[in-house]
Amino acid sequence: MKTKKADRIVLIVLLLSLIPFFIPEKAPVLTEGPTELRLISLGIPYTEFEARYPWDMRCYDGYLYLGAGDYNKNQAPNALRRLSLKTYRWETLNGFKDEHAERFLVLDGKLTIPGVDACEDWSLGNYYTIEKGALQAHRVLPNGIHNFDLAFLEGKTFAALGTESPHSPLVVSEDAKTFVSVDFVTEEGKDLLSEDFYTARIYDLFTLAGDLYAILSLCPTEQTLLRSIYRYEEDGKMHYFGKYPSLDSVSLHYFPIIADVEKEDFLLFSTGRLYRTDDMQAFTDITPADTRYIVDLAEADGEIYALGSCIPQGESRFLNNLYRLEEDGSLSLVAFFRSSVPAMSFAVSGSSFFVSFGAQGKDTTLLGEVFYAFLPPLP
Repeated sequence: MKTKKADRIVLIVLLLSLIPFFIPEKAPVLTEGPTELRLISLGIPYTEFEARYPWDMRCYDGYLYLGAGDYNKNQAPNALRRLSLKTYRWETLNGFKDEHAERFLVLDGKLTIPGVDACEDWSLGNYYTIEKGALQAHRVLPNGIHNFDLAFLEGKTFAALGTESPHSPLVVSEDAKTFVSVDFVTEEGKDLLSEDFYTARIYDLFTLAGDLYAILSLCPTEQTLLRSIYRYEEDGKMHYFGKYPSLDSVSLHYFPIIADVEKEDFLLFSTGRLYRTDDMQAFTDITPADTRYIVDLAEADGEIYALGSCIPQGESRFLNNLYRLEEDGSLSLVAFFRSSVPAMSFAVSGSSFFVSFGAQGKDTTLLGEVFYAFLPPLP
């Protein structure tokens, strides 16, 4: 009898130890007002200190994918990590040969990752897709050592690059295999790439109302920076569309735009401040008044979410607010949580909320650690 009792005690302890890895079937009942989330740690999936900044998170096909790496410091994660949403165990995807995974995109029905800084020869750049659950590398981007973004429009795949004169910072393909350079036409009707420049970079591509837009960062010299908006036209060239406005920003990422959500008739993007545009000409700051900056955006189950972070006056900890975009264009507060360092990226899948943190000064205690919480039922 003593042996059976001891066995029962051991079994109970083992079951309790598995609680963080499994989730119950029902979320907690919604109380009045925003819910304070209870975060449960899922560990630190990347062990390299410099490589574990959680640049982006994405729930896709039963997994949570987490970005990492640091192309500015040449610190490569060497592999991608993802969390099974069935077992809540971390898995490794080998074959990632870039120093930085900044974005997870769904293009033409596939999860796609731009290769920000290739670890191989600089003559070609990479992008990656998830094929039958495995990571597939596509080393096909000419002069694409830096592949910052990708877009898919009308059967064509576009890749945004960081290049030097005379190479184009944008390439296009009709089969996602063979890419060719795209020419740029200036406001004066001249060929932009025929002029000498120090570097040309396109960090962001946007599709809006059936058109493709690029924000071109051009450095005629090492000290100067010019930003303009270009649009893809029927002649297969990018034409000058307008000057990129001077928008408020917060230095949270290397990229000027942290996250975006593209819809057919409007675009949301965060520079630290949250902006909305319907035409790539007028940009409206819609950042909620009760937060300082928007650290990330996510779309799930037909809903658009934004995560804000700030240190309220008189407090020392960060207040992280989760907002939902309403039909009238306003942002409503859904839930909140507090932390010693700012949240950096998040993802949503059903009632599951995932978040990871950056660093604040020398405080790296939560850097790259991933947490899970229940979202309250939405009204």
